[in-house]
Amino acid sequence: SRAGHRFRWGQGVYPLGRGDRVLWHANVGFDFSVWEMLAPLAFGATVVVGDAKEAGDPDALAACLARDAITAVHFVPRMLGLVTGRLSAAQAAQLRYVFCGGATMSAAVRDGWLTAYPWTRLFNQYGPTETCIDSTTYLCNGSEHSGEVPIGTPVDGTHVRVADHSLLPVAPGETGELLIGGAGLADGYLHQPERTAERFVTDPYGERLYRTG
Repeated sequence: SRAGHRFRWGQGVYPLGRGDRVLWHANVGFDFSVWEMLAPLAFGATVVVGDAKEAGDPDALAACLARDAITAVHFVPRMLGLVTGRLSAAQAAQLRYVFCGGATMSAAVRDGWLTAYPWTRLFNQYGPTETCIDSTTYLCNGSEHSGEVPIGTPVDGTHVRVADHSLLPVAPGETGELLIGGAGLADGYLHQPERTAERFVTDPYGERLYRTG
């Protein structure tokens, strides 16, 4: 399955094991919740079910990370910034993986987190729902100097292309539309054939791609 392929790839980049405790606090309508719910169980880790009432409260989330000894957690950039500093180094000592996606991560948010918790591995992840959780990932190291954090490189079996109106690659440095292809693509939108035809297209080489817009 697409999710299984994605889980196996992730296990090679940020492996989970019996000692890991992953917080499931994303709404089930958010695609990353699939990873929070199922990937830990597939590899022998523990899923800690978060309290829905705490989801938007940075103090409550910070307390949960410490109390439940969470080792892997996902945040949107805004919440990552709000949680930063609310945990002491000792309270966050067990954290190994922090994933961030759903919006653009700023350099300030990245630097704030890595300054406070430099032993954690902070991943910036990009991917619309139509491409199974995420399409690219980037391990932040704090050495980037731009105002935005890179979205990284494609996950295994996925590829991205910046293309022109003919769906052909543009030259380096030119502006175009980001197209995504490969193993993670959805089949389309349920009962919406016109929308599916608009966003899931075939390029001149016969490859099926998703137009991100």
